[in-house]
Amino acid sequence: MKLTKTIFLIAALSLSVCGFAQDTTKKVVTKEPCSVKNEVSINATYLLKQIIGLSYSTFQMLPYDLTYKLIFKHYAIRVGAGVTLNNSQTNSTTTTTGQYSTIAGPDQIVPSYNNSANFYYRAGYEYRSALWKKFVVYAGLDFIGQYGKTSFQNCSLYNNLPDYYSFSKNTGNTTITTFGGGPVAGIQFYFTKSLSLFTEVPLYFNYTHNNQYSDQYYNHWMFDNNIGDYAFVSSETKSTNKSTMKTLQLTLPVTLYLALKF
Repeated sequence: MKLTKTIFLIAALSLSVCGFAQDTTKKVVTKEPCSVKNEVSINATYLLKQIIGLSYSTFQMLPYDLTYKLIFKHYAIRVGAGVTLNNSQTNSTTTTTGQYSTIAGPDQIVPSYNNSANFYYRAGYEYRSALWKKFVVYAGLDFIGQYGKTSFQNCSLYNNLPDYYSFSKNTGNTTITTFGGGPVAGIQFYFTKSLSLFTEVPLYFNYTHNNQYSDQYYNHWMFDNNIGDYAFVSSETKSTNKSTMKTLQLTLPVTLYLALKF
């Protein structure tokens, strides 16, 4: 009888230990890896207009030539950049010489030019949602900036010495710095799983700081009252102007981006 009770007690203890071990066993759940895609796009507006034959519009386009998106399941991190360059120079300046003038003036003729360079950039976040099988809509927020510089020089000369002489030279430069940001919304159409076309509508608030410098030089052959005779009388004026401007800018969806996802 005592042996039977002992066997029963050992069996009960074994079952309780096994049950406790099963309850305390941790269950390992495997998580599916998060799918991350890269997307690079270029501003293909002018190219598509040439291919399709679309008419050119006067609406302002986005200045970002190249964009990149790091796409997760329902959101993406986005950046973009663009550059505009404009360089023009004429080796000759506006020069007029009188019919009987053989006397050279005191001023050196310099070329006229007008050069400008602008760099645009942006960084932001967007939430993406599939609208149909091949369409994706998104909305997000961007931080934008711009840095630009413009320089110019204009020169003109009229020489009819010893009767008349006039020379003028204007030089200057402007530096532009812009910061801002705002919401953006867009739509994207996928031709394939990798190739797509998208456009977007941003509403940006911009704070712009302008720094302008100019130098105006004039030289004339004229009667000088100080000496009581004709002489070259020159003058030069230098000025610096700083200004700030705040704007709210809405860009219509006229910029088309051709994108490749990989």
